Amino acid sequence: MLDPFPPPAWFQENVSHPLASYLRLPALSQHTHESAIALVTYQLTHFYLSPFLSRWLFPRHYPNLSPATKLNWHTHVVSSVHSILISTVAVWVMLHDEEWRLMSYEPVGAVERVYGYTGALGLLAALAQGYFIYHLVMATVHFKVFGIGTLFHAVSCSAFIFGFTPFLLFYYAPFLLFEVSNPFVNNYWFLKELGINRGVLYIVNGALLFLSFFVCRVVWGSWHTVFALSDLWSSTEDTWSGSALLDRNHLRCISAERINEALLEACVEQSKFASEAPVRTPTWVAVMYATPLLILCLLNYFWFFKIFRLAWRHIQNHLKTS
Repeated sequence: MLDPFPPPAWFQENVSHPLASYLRLPALSQHTHESAIALVTYQLTHFYLSPFLSRWLFPRHYPNLSPATKLNWHTHVVSSVHSILISTVAVWVMLHDEEWRLMSYEPVGAVERVYGYTGALGLLAALAQGYFIYHLVMATVHFKVFGIGTLFHAVSCSAFIFGFTPFLLFYYAPFLLFEVSNPFVNNYWFLKELGINRGVLYIVNGALLFLSFFVCRVVWGSWHTVFALSDLWSSTEDTWSGSALLDRNHLRCISAERINEALLEACVEQSKFASEAPVRTPTWVAVMYATPLLILCLLNYFWFFKIFRLAWRHIQNHLKTS
């Protein structure tokens, strides 16, 4: 699928191409404007929209918050906005980007999933990168409030920019669905801040938090982590050429009787930056990417254990008082 929001010619010529060339991230040349728009949107939400809505919805509570708590409050609002947006776009990509689905689970398909590109995946990565830049700025400027853990997380998330090589863009769609659980995590923080630790709203949010975290991070995340690691390993062993992959995409589109100008253009786009990729993935690159994938997977298990323990404690307390 082509990017539905291509960059203006003047912006691409004067900003996107020079920046992408300097950073050696070819696919970024097509999506710099989207990252910039996302970043500005999150900044406006933090400094204007969130304070306005907070004063309106919580006129007694919000004005009495400390500056540090207000900062945390606004970052949670932005996190929820980002999570809802990015999860929606990720689902849209997986449902409507036929080229994404054509990166099938077969031997050569591993190379497509590691080095393939579609405009829709680029849009998804750009929106995510806009938030990660915001996250990094907040964690750096307000280090005393958020601490080393948040800064480390922000720096790690910023590594998403290397997807514009392109590299592992295929997995951005399934992995960004981790964000589905974040609004419920943020709601838990808000409810706790407002002193609401019981009642229907608290119970429903807790149930949705538990369910979304288990399904999207533990089950879905583990499943796709296994496939991503398998593809990384395969790409270190297989020798390939961008032109051969491009021809294969042409033939696949034609054999599926999908040939028309627009669809053929989309198939060609899948290998648009294939010439920038090495003939095989260096082992050190695969290890560098595999390590955080495994760490994130283990962190998801650890966080889910904490959520489960908290939920069980609430259940026990409820049984004691009933």
